[in-house]
Amino acid sequence: GSLAPDSDGDEPRTLGQLRTAFGDIHRYDGITTSFQPEDDDSSVEDELAELLGDSSSLPDGAEGIAQRPRETYRDPALRIGGSARIRVTVRP
Repeated sequence: GSLAPDSDGDEPRTLGQLRTAFGDIHRYDGITTSFQPEDDDSSVEDELAELLGDSSSLPDGAEGIAQRPRETYRDPALRIGGSARIRVTVRP
């Protein structure tokens, strides 16, 4: 799924193949959220693993579901980049 020739020297030769190659490098350009424990002291490596979809370090059940990152907001007129982390307190 790269735009560069693969080991066989093949490269996209049609618009469909080119679309597929570009699609393979897609990344979400919106806001992703998750619910983390109040005493969360995740390392940068843990956060990166979560963003890349590695949920093996998450707890089971509802807690793990809440901590799993989810695509929350995307505006097609904006491209959001970078990284930020904020704490939000939710009260009943």
